[in-house]
Amino acid sequence: MSSIVTLTTDFGLRDAYVGIMKGVVLSLDADVQIVDLCHEIGAQDVRQGAYALWSAVDAFPPGTIHVAVVDPGVGSERRSIAVQAGGQRFVGPDNGLLWEAVQRFSHFRAVELDNPDFFHSMEPSATFHGRDIFASVAGHLSRGVPFEELGTPIEDPRKMVLFNAEQKDKVIHGRLLLSDHFGNIVTNISQRFLREVSSLEKCELLVGHQIFRGIKRTFSDVEAGEPVVYVNSFGLVEIGVRNGSAQETFPLTPDLPVELRLP
Repeated sequence: MSSIVTLTTDFGLRDAYVGIMKGVVLSLDADVQIVDLCHEIGAQDVRQGAYALWSAVDAFPPGTIHVAVVDPGVGSERRSIAVQAGGQRFVGPDNGLLWEAVQRFSHFRAVELDNPDFFHSMEPSATFHGRDIFASVAGHLSRGVPFEELGTPIEDPRKMVLFNAEQKDKVIHGRLLLSDHFGNIVTNISQRFLREVSSLEKCELLVGHQIFRGIKRTFSDVEAGEPVVYVNSFGLVEIGVRNGSAQETFPLTPDLPVELRLP
């Protein structure tokens, strides 16, 4: 059975970069199934890439190989790594991009990709590790190369924690993460904080000078053009506007502190 390889990048589709990476993978395993997870991550936006990868991992079966490239530090001292967790493999730069996806599983092991036998080029480009290292490693993994042969074991992959909201009494302190294609604004507040809340309608979300009252089930619970706070399909509190864009309606930016006040 052929492997599945997913690709997540900030390359866009105007240039040939994504196609070249696919070519490298296919040249090593012509039977592999390649899934384009997302190539419209904002340029050098590691956090957005990390969120996309984290949100998708549960949809894929064990054995999947996830290649993620959002890499402002390409060619620098930052490591190239592979991580194995939950029967899945993750390949990319060691800049925190892989961390939250890996944390979905209870255990992981990681290696620095320092074995040039599995590179596309013995002298990788200083600006295209997606082709010369990450895609090539994915192709070799798909062919059955043992994980431990890829490089030197490491215990300290770089962390980038997205979901670190905290509760103090009846106030959840979090922050805005990003906005999606529809202009919905994602917070890092998990629905787990709402499990004991008897009336979601009495909750208040404070963001800057904006106060949003009540947590709804879906967009149609409010009138067209009105803001709505709800739990998104990945279990996070999110701000939207029915038939509109919250990002365009409200001047909110990533990392802005938010408070969710419980009744």
